[in-house]
Amino acid sequence: MNGIVVCHNTGLGDYIVLNGATRCLAEKFDRVYLLCWDSRLRHVEWIYRNDDSIIPYAKPHPKSARQAMLRQNASYEEIVRDNPRIKFEPFARKYITKEHLWIENISNHGLDVDNISWPRLFYAMQNVPYEKRHTEYRLDRDAEREEALFESLNLPSKYAFVVDEGRKYSFRCHPDTTLPIVNPREYQLWSGKPYDWNATLIFDWLKVIERASELHVVDTGWFHLIKTLNLNIPKYWWNDPNTGEKWIHGTEYLNDEYEGGWIKMEATGHQLKNGYWLK
Repeated sequence: MNGIVVCHNTGLGDYIVLNGATRCLAEKFDRVYLLCWDSRLRHVEWIYRNDDSIIPYAKPHPKSARQAMLRQNASYEEIVRDNPRIKFEPFARKYITKEHLWIENISNHGLDVDNISWPRLFYAMQNVPYEKRHTEYRLDRDAEREEALFESLNLPSKYAFVVDEGRKYSFRCHPDTTLPIVNPREYQLWSGKPYDWNATLIFDWLKVIERASELHVVDTGWFHLIKTLNLNIPKYWWNDPNTGEKWIHGTEYLNDEYEGGWIKMEATGHQLKNGYWLK
């Protein structure tokens, strides 16, 4: 039996984008151990709940990049030690946070440093063709969970779905729409009860997203989840270029040959956040 320990970036959006890569690796290896932090575990477990060959392996959320490295290295050693019957590939930590590492990896993979989208870079780092992002992507949806959340909101027939914050930033977005705005962060305004983040997943919102007449989102896991749906409705991606994060938004980041129709909008500002309501 052969195995591999996969260690890529650990945001929820990363797990959505790299779903195709992970499933592709699961076709080559008998066991795929997917490293994650405990703060992401319930979402990662849900994504792969129907595939016994892909095993999420969680560690406590780190407080620094160095701590992340140490915990990921330790995870590989633990997995190898506890599974002596499995022949594992040598550990390859493909987790990058520093700007010089972005530049180094872009150059190492022969990509254009001036026009690169991080999903393509991350697929190159996993040695998986980029098209697998779309052709191998699979998310087994739960219609009952989606229906329960949809019905709890008592939504109008037409609305704009808006997400104006991610884990790191909140953005000042001003959608030019006459439609009522449905923002997951304001769940209680529509449902009349508090949002139960312990019991609710981002994937439970898929029906709400599909029924929307417009979509306005910032650069977060919600954006990458929406891209998997390939919806033919007005779609707006909001960003503030003053965040200083430039190694992510190549020309194909919004629109590639598999999914498009996104219009780029500029937010009027952003604010660094402490904590995030979506767990």
